[in-house]
Parts: sequence; structure tokens; C-alpha cells
Amino acid sequence: MNEATTTNDATTLRGAALLPETGTGDVQTAGRSLRWVGALLAASVILAACSAIPPQSVTDPLGLDGQSVAVAFAGFAGVQAVPGEGGGTFTVADLDITLPINPGALMNTVAIKSARLSGPNGPNTITLTGAELTTRIWQGAATFEEAAADARAEASLTTTSPIVLEIGSCFPVDTGPCSYTYQSGPTTLGDLTLSGTPLSTLLSIVTTAPSPNNGNVSLTLQADPDQLAGRTLTIVLEASEGEIRF
Repeated sequence: MNEATTTNDATTLRGAALLPETGTGDVQTAGRSLRWVGALLAASVILAACSAIPPQSVTDPLGLDGQSVAVAFAGFAGVQAVPGEGGGTFTVADLDITLPINPGALMNTVAIKSARLSGPNGPNTITLTGAELTTRIWQGAATFEEAAADARAEASLTTTSPIVLEIGSCFPVDTGPCSYTYQSGPTTLGDLTLSGTPLSTLLSIVTTAPSPNNGNVSLTLQADPDQLAGRTLTIVLEASEGEIRF
């Protein structure tokens, strides 16, 4: 009588847990399965929460807005255009933001706010092609290379279509420089995007001491016409528009 009751109770317990009557190994396997189901459900809840949070705007997240990049053109014309490269350093203040959960990506749109060309008698238009821009941000060291791996982050973009600038005025007329503004082509150089570990590192840099943080930007490109050879085009960046996505 007692034995039958014990057997029935065991059967009932196994049935309630949806476990087969085949021994301890199967109980452990089923337990692991239930834990996996729980983990998947938790992940689904997190993903649903992320999709429910709209992108958040952030102003000048990488400190690039208003920065000047002096692009020096080689003293000769290349096969198709005049190569140029330049860069600059700056500081990046910590961001005053509160994030409900870890974001999936940060994007910063970069454009040309204005430009000026050294010397007088600038060409009517300047065509820029193959622009590649890289920005680096770090803390706790004098240079990016010297900073610890968890205290430095970088992002790059490439412009795939030509951008044309048109001349404004040259002042003084006899010596320059000559000012330029956007005429045609893509309205931006592109988007700098960080995600995964680089984004986590960046957020750690810009939300923890010390502050301000260090930054630099580099830009390489090709330009027409050939009379740009030996001159310098100083580009002021527009990078106020940023976005954090979850």
C-alpha cells in the first residue's frame, strides 16, 4: 500500500514537472532545458525593451563639431587628382547622459560646414573625392597609442561620391585665402558609427573621469583641379547631429 502510494506520488511529481520517468540523468537534462527556456525568455524581454526605446538624439557626441582640419595638398598633381591629407587635435568633454540600458550603436553625422583655400585666385570649384575621415578618442595617456586598450576608441568613414565646393570670395584679394561652401554632391561626408566593444569603451571614456578627454581627427582625400597642388584647404566640420540607438 505504502509502496504504491510512493510510486504514484513520484509519477505525479514527474508529470507536474513534465519530466519523463527515466531517471536522474533525464531530470538534469530537463532542468538544463528549462534554464535555457528561461534565458531565452529573458533575452526576448530585453530585446523587446530595446525595440520599444526610440533613438535618442545627442549633440556633438565625438567632439568634432566646429573642428578644423587643414588638408595640405602635395606639390604635384596625381594621375587623376591632387592628393591631400591633414588632421587636428581637440578635447572632448564628458557627456551628461543617462541611459536606461546599454545602447546598440552611436552614430555621428559629419559634413563640411565651410572651407578656405590658402593663397589668392582660387579655382571656381573644388571637387573632393575619396574622402576618408578617422577620429580617435582616449584618456589617461598623452597619445592614442599609449592609452590602455580599454581607454581608447576610434571610428572611420569613407565618402564614396564626389563633393563639389564653390568659391565665395578671396580676401584680401591679392593674397587670399579664398572661402568655399557646398555646391553639389552628398550633403555629408558620412556617418561615424560605433557599436559593440568600441561603443562600450567610448561610453566609459566620456562618462568617467578624467575629463576632458583627448581626441584627434585625420582626413585624406583627392581634389581637382591641379592648381590646388602645394596649397592648403582648411575644412571646418559640421558634426552636431548624433544619435544613440538601442
